[in-house]
Amino acid sequence: MTVFGKDYSESYDKIYKQKDYDAEVQYLTSFFSDNSIQPPAKILDLGCGTGEHAIRLADQGYELTGVDRSSHMLEYARQKFNAAKLNANFVTSDLKDFSLNVEFDAVICMFAVLGYVTDTNHLLSALKNIAQHLKPGGLLMFDCWHGNAVLSEKPSARVAKFTMDGKQFERSSSTRLDIQANVGEVDFLLAENGREMSKESHAMRYFFIPEIKFLLELAGFSEVQCFKFLLREIPAINDWNLFVSARKKI
Repeated sequence: MTVFGKDYSESYDKIYKQKDYDAEVQYLTSFFSDNSIQPPAKILDLGCGTGEHAIRLADQGYELTGVDRSSHMLEYARQKFNAAKLNANFVTSDLKDFSLNVEFDAVICMFAVLGYVTDTNHLLSALKNIAQHLKPGGLLMFDCWHGNAVLSEKPSARVAKFTMDGKQFERSSSTRLDIQANVGEVDFLLAENGREMSKESHAMRYFFIPEIKFLLELAGFSEVQCFKFLLREIPAINDWNLFVSARKKI
């Protein structure tokens, strides 16, 4: 399996050009404000990708560190920050074993990044590692696939079309569910003018609210809250995206 290889990283921002990063960052900063986390507070962006959340937060004056396992994605993030004349520290590492020797005011983990940690023991290690990088009382915020919606609605095939360097591209995806493991295997195909360029397969874990709370409490968090994504409402059974906030125990 390849996760975010060179071809996918190169086209990533084009594929997700409709994603409303401004709204997501506004949502995140509303939680920051509620908890007196103001610039220049230290924010850790795990699975930061090409840096779209990070650059918006840095532009507001927050001190950003971004971690991603894909060096290709981080290359694009650095280019964006350099072009905007903003500073950030970017580190190539895995969620469960990154080590920065810094305590942060908040950790964000957006676009279902924690779902890539499909093994429960590895996930618990990742959450404990996150807790070690937070100040006492610091916030962890992430979004994830909602198990109830995944099973009741079932994922459908999707196609995204975009233009890059004057060429026409199509990225298709389809998902197979493994209900024994609570994992969706998402197969991606990138094609240029109907000609296959690359394939990737991403194993994505989906979560149920009781297990989220259980794992976070085991990892050293409290005050766990689950919401509809971008809202402060209780999730419905058909809400695919959950937003979770938790506080490191003091």
